[in-house]
Amino acid sequence: MNYILATIFVLLACDEKTQDTSDTTSPNDTAENTTDADGDGFDASSDCDDDDPAVYPGSVTEASDDQCMIDADGDGYGDINAAAPFDSGSDCNDSDANTFPGSAPFESDPTGCYTDADDDDFGSISPADGATAGSDHWDDDASRWLLPAEGAWTYGEAINIQSDCDIDDIGDQESAGAGYNLVNTGDNTFQMQMEDGSSVDCTLTGSNFTCSIPPTMETVDLSEVNPSLDLRVDMRFTTTLSGAFSSPTTLRNSFNLLVECTGTDNLIFGCSALSDYLPCSASWEMPASAN
Repeated sequence: MNYILATIFVLLACDEKTQDTSDTTSPNDTAENTTDADGDGFDASSDCDDDDPAVYPGSVTEASDDQCMIDADGDGYGDINAAAPFDSGSDCNDSDANTFPGSAPFESDPTGCYTDADDDDFGSISPADGATAGSDHWDDDASRWLLPAEGAWTYGEAINIQSDCDIDDIGDQESAGAGYNLVNTGDNTFQMQMEDGSSVDCTLTGSNFTCSIPPTMETVDLSEVNPSLDLRVDMRFTTTLSGAFSSPTTLRNSFNLLVECTGTDNLIFGCSALSDYLPCSASWEMPASAN
């Protein structure tokens, strides 16, 4: 009997030893892996910052569902210089919410990382650290961005010529090669100094400009324009000039010319003979570029 009891005790002891070594997971270890300290729905095993409820996989706009990025400036792009445990993003300056990829779609690289503080879609010429320099000289004013290049400019050939003037050649500005000197005269203004010594003052708004051209009075010998009209008349020429820069060195001017006869009604300075022709208007465009 004693032999049988001893055998049973030995078997029971072996069974307890087997049960004790079969489970090596500590209850504390299990609790640690499932802890969500910041309450953002992601536990410490997947959350790259379990102390910040705003940081978790997929929390940044550009991140995929399994990428855990840091977006310190809240612009939707992760820090490009982030270190583990964070995944790196594409934000070249994660301390400036005005700086991120695609912030300036009107620049040469629409997806580049620029600084656009005035939200006019042009990058600052003096950007935040790490960002690419853009073309906006006034990044605190959305109505201004482009500074034309000073110096010699040359007109190209006139295009899109339109006219309701029946007198030959009025408004016909097809000659090429004319030029001028462009001078930045002050805050948001510039001047076109023509080859004949005249000048035109212009105001710049963003990439668009308008120029002030005083009306001119001239006595015109119409026989030089149309041999069938043997008349000399006084004419007023009113010209408006506007246009837009596509870059600091390329622009397109749009000229609009109104021609009126103002002379007295006599054979030498007669306007009545021109009633079928004047007033009339013509328009044309002349692209120009900096030399």
